[in-house]
Amino acid sequence: MRQLAPKWNRNYPAVERMASNAHVMMTLEAEQLAFYHGSMREKEVERLFRPFMSKRGAYILRKSNSEENALTISVVDNRTHIYHFRVSHLPDGRYVVGGSQYFDTIQKIMDHFKKKSVPGHEDSRLTLKHPIQRKTPNTLDPLLTRPPMPAPRHEPIYNSDKHYYSAPEEKDHLEVVLEMCKEADEYFQKRCKKCSCGLYMWESELVQGWMMHRDTEGPDAQGQIFFLDTKTNNSAWNLPPEVERELKRQSPEKWENMKRLQNEASSRLR
Repeated sequence: MRQLAPKWNRNYPAVERMASNAHVMMTLEAEQLAFYHGSMREKEVERLFRPFMSKRGAYILRKSNSEENALTISVVDNRTHIYHFRVSHLPDGRYVVGGSQYFDTIQKIMDHFKKKSVPGHEDSRLTLKHPIQRKTPNTLDPLLTRPPMPAPRHEPIYNSDKHYYSAPEEKDHLEVVLEMCKEADEYFQKRCKKCSCGLYMWESELVQGWMMHRDTEGPDAQGQIFFLDTKTNNSAWNLPPEVERELKRQSPEKWENMKRLQNEASSRLR
């Protein structure tokens, strides 16, 4: 009688060796990339991205915290949201993203998503633009890596009329600080600028070209919230469901604020 082949089982030593070797190769390949940061906790990721939240498309590659033998690409979506998606590593050495996109190397994955939108963001066109390099001895601040003090001279110090110290090459951070101040000014100006309807611009601007306004003209609906599609110049009392879902996903803060304003406006009519 013909013997059936055994089912694939991770407990088989050969399969375990294959998976282990694939994991080692994945790690070695990832470590060659300057934007690979290894294993990071959620708080560490947030802390790393904090100076880059104004740069949409800033990204890193790191180990997945939820799946063994997998990587995670984290990329800035907007000022308040970092988007994460997984790169799974198969025993045959290939990589898969989203269950349907296969790649031979990590570099090919990065090159692909530099041109194409990352999974789930095809409409908003989110691509990998600004790699955040990991800190290495060569990228640390020179003040933190200054050369050591020279060895003491053989003769007693009081016999010498000179003292020798190493001279660190200090980097001028003025341009960086000025750029950060400029970005902060632009951000807070936008937060404080108001629309003619009385809403702040940051809360008025939603997603997919939609804006939220407060009615200031209609006698029966004065103070009520309505929405404007800037692409068609059409207005509506309610946000289209698919747009509202996208808003809730991209910016929960704006979605909650929108709901609060709608509830406040509705309570005035009662």
